[in-house]
Amino acid sequence: MNIFFRTDSSLSIGTGHLNRCINLADELKKMNNNIFFISRNLPGNSNFIIKKRRYPILSLPKPTNYSITDNYNDWLGIPWFEDLNQTIKVISKLNKVVHWMIIDHYSLDQNWESNIRNIAKKVLVIDGPIHNKHYCDILLNSNYLKKSNNHYIKKINYDCKLLLGSKYCLIKNEKKLLKNKKNEKKYIRLLIFYGGIDINNQTLRALKSIKHIRNKLVYTNLVIGKNNPNKKELLRYSKNLKNIKVHIQTKKMYDLITNSDIGLCAGGINTWERLYLGLPSIVTAVSKNQESSLKKLNTTNSIVYLGSYQNVTIKKISENINLLLKNKSRLKNMSKIGKKLVDGRGVQRVSQIIKKLS
Repeated sequence: MNIFFRTDSSLSIGTGHLNRCINLADELKKMNNNIFFISRNLPGNSNFIIKKRRYPILSLPKPTNYSITDNYNDWLGIPWFEDLNQTIKVISKLNKVVHWMIIDHYSLDQNWESNIRNIAKKVLVIDGPIHNKHYCDILLNSNYLKKSNNHYIKKINYDCKLLLGSKYCLIKNEKKLLKNKKNEKKYIRLLIFYGGIDINNQTLRALKSIKHIRNKLVYTNLVIGKNNPNKKELLRYSKNLKNIKVHIQTKKMYDLITNSDIGLCAGGINTWERLYLGLPSIVTAVSKNQESSLKKLNTTNSIVYLGSYQNVTIKKISENINLLLKNKSRLKNMSKIGKKLVDGRGVQRVSQIIKKLS
C-alpha cells in the first residue's frame, strides 16, 4: 500500500507530531508499505528527520506571512483549502494510488479531510485537543481520557472507528537495559527536556532551578533539539554548571530516560515515552493543547503537573524536586503507575488495524 502522512513541524508546532508519525511510519514500513511524507516548509521545521529516515518528502511552500503562535488553529499558516490544493498537486505528480492518508495536524478538520477523500481511499486522523469536527475512517487520540467515547459525540461521522487511550500511544517499543544506575558517588540523575523546539525557553528555567536542590550530588543530562532557538544561550549557561552533559538532537533518548531518576520535562509525546520507561517526571505544559491531557494524567499520580509554562517559576520547580527526593516511595509508585498506563505497543496495534481495514 501507499501510505501518506500529512504533518508539520515548526517553531510553533514543535517536533512531537512529526516524531509520532515517524514511529508509526517505521512500523508500517516493516509491513512492506510505501511511506510518503507531506510537510510544509515552515520556520524551524525538522524535516531533516524525515530525510534521515530516507522517506520521500513532498514539500509544501513556505507561507508568505507566518507568525509564531500558541494557537493551533493558526499553525497551518494558510487557509485549509489552499493547503488541500497544494497537497493534491504534489501527490498527483507521483501518479500513485493513495491507499491511506494519515493526518496529524490540529489546524485541519472535516473540511480538509472530506475533500482529500477524492484521492485517498482511507483517512486516519491523529487528534489531541478535541476541538475540531472530523470526517475519517479512523480517529486516534492516545491522550488519557475517562469515559472517552463521550468526547467525540457529534464531532465525527457515524462510521468512524475510534482508537482512544494510552494503549494507542505512538511511541517506540524499545525498552533498554539499565546502565550506570549504580555509581560510586550516588548522584541523583536529572533529565531536562522541554521538546525539540521549546520556543518559550522553559529549559533555562529548569537549569536555574538546579541551584536550589538540597541534595548537591546531582548529575544532569540536558537534551536540546537541533532547531531550539535558544540553543546558544543554553550552551553558555550550561558551561557554568557542574556535573552536566548536554545532548543535542540525541538518538539515545530512551537510554537517558532509563538512566534518570527524575525528569524535568514538557508534555507531548515524550511524556508517554517517560511513562512507558517508568521515569517520574515534573511536567510543564508548554502549549495550550497539552494542558487537558496533563491535568488528567496528574490525577493518576503518574506525574507531577506544575501547570502552564506562564505560571511555572524556578522556585516551583525546585520545591517539587526537593519534595520528590524526600519521598522515595512516591517515586517508585509514580514509576509503577506509568508503566501500567503505557505498554509501548501502540504502533503495533494501530498498524494492524490499518491493515485490517484496508
